[in-house]
Amino acid sequence: MTTNQVFRAFFIALKDFDARDGWIMCSHVAMAIMMAIFPFTIFLLALASQLTTSLNTTEMMELIFGGWPDVVAEPIMRELRAVLAQGSGQTLTLNLLLTVFFASTGVDAIRRAISKSYRRPDLRPYWRKRLTCILFVLCGTITLIGVAVLLVGLPIYFSYFQDVIPILPLEVLNNEFLRVLLAATPLIFGVFACHTILTGAKRSFRSVWPGVLLTIALWVVFAKLFTFYLGNFANYSVTYAGLAGVMSGLMFLYLIAALLILGASFNEALIELKQSENQT
Repeated sequence: MTTNQVFRAFFIALKDFDARDGWIMCSHVAMAIMMAIFPFTIFLLALASQLTTSLNTTEMMELIFGGWPDVVAEPIMRELRAVLAQGSGQTLTLNLLLTVFFASTGVDAIRRAISKSYRRPDLRPYWRKRLTCILFVLCGTITLIGVAVLLVGLPIYFSYFQDVIPILPLEVLNNEFLRVLLAATPLIFGVFACHTILTGAKRSFRSVWPGVLLTIALWVVFAKLFTFYLGNFANYSVTYAGLAGVMSGLMFLYLIAALLILGASFNEALIELKQSENQT
C-alpha cells in the first residue's frame, strides 16, 4: 500500500460516501444508536451490579462513554444516574427485552451502512442477521464488564491479599497507559468486528485494518474538534432548550456514524485500486 494509493482511496471514499447516500445512512445509524444507548447502558450497569458490588457506577459509565467528548457525555450520564437512582430490583429483568430489541436494531443499522459501503449485499436470511446483531450486543456487554473488572474490580480484590500477593499486579493495573489501553480495547475491537463479523462477509485483518485505523484516528481528532465547537460556538440550548444535551449527543453519533461508513468506503476503494493495478 503506497502513499499515492492511500490518498486516492481517501478521495474516492469521500465521493462514494455522498454518492451512496452516506448522509442519510448516518442519520439512520445515529438515531438507532441513540435509542439503544439508554436501555443498553442501564441493563449493563444493572447486570454489573448483580455480578459484583465493587464496580463504581460512575467509572463504569466513563468506560462506556470514554470515546465521547465530556461535554456530550455528561448530560447523558446525568440522566442515567437519575434513572438508576429511581430503579428497582426489576431493572435487570424488565430492561432485558428493551435492551435486546433497541441495541440489536442499532447494531443492525451499522451492519446495513457498512455492507452498503463495501458494495457487498448481505444475502443472509433475516433471522441470521438479527441473531448476529443480538450476539454482537451480548459480546459487547461481556467485554465491557470484563474490562471494567480489570480496571476497577481487580485492584480492590487484590488489596485484600497484599500480604500474600506481590505488589506488581497492583502496580500494573494502576498504570495509566495500561488503563487507557484497556479502556480503548472495546472501541477498537468493536470497530474491527463491524467490518469483519457483523456484515457476514469474510474479510482478512489485512484488508480491514486501514479503514479501522482511519476511523479511530479521525474519531480522536473530531472528538476534540467537536468539544471545541460546543464550547466556543454552538449554543444548542437556544434552539433545543431542555433537549440540548440529547441533541449534542445525537450530533456526535451522526459524526461517528459518518466515520464508520467512511472507513468501510476507504477499505473498498483500496481493494479496488489494488485489483485494478494488478490487472494492468
